[in-house]
Amino acid sequence: MELEAAQVAHFFTLMHKRHKKKTTLITSNLGFGQWGSFFKEFPSDCRINRPPD
Repeated sequence: MELEAAQVAHFFTLMHKRHKKKTTLITSNLGFGQWGSFFKEFPSDCRINRPPD
C-alpha cells in the first residue's frame, strides 16, 4: 500500500496539529527503513526518531 502525496500531506498536517497536545501511537509491520517507501512524498525535514523537545 502506498499513499498519494495529498494523503501524506493530510497525515503530517494532523501530526503537526496534535504535536504537544495529544499522544499519538503509530504501529506498523514495516521496518523503519521501509517507511520512506510507504510515504512516497516523505518530507525531507521530518524527524520521526528525534528526542522529545
